[in-house]
Amino acid sequence: KAGEHPREALEREIKEESGLVVSIDESLKTRTDRETARLDLCYTGVLIGGEFEPTHEVSEYGFFALDKLPLLRKNQLFLIDEVLKQKKLVVKH
Repeated sequence: KAGEHPREALEREIKEESGLVVSIDESLKTRTDRETARLDLCYTGVLIGGEFEPTHEVSEYGFFALDKLPLLRKNQLFLIDEVLKQKKLVVKH
């Protein structure tokens, strides 16, 4: 929505698409890809409530140990690693 901060948009989209209520922290990492005109923003957050309701966009959700993550693109793994380093958490692959 026009004028909406990305953090607010993320909280709203998660609620609309899943029924879950989250509190999103500040942006921790960004990544740009000029070839594809892509901008990735990486946030951390906390699940604070709501009840999961599957939608046509989100059929399920879960929490995963780092060594049990579902298949992700390399750039997504890179962002996760960078955020964990920034938060001073250890990453083991």
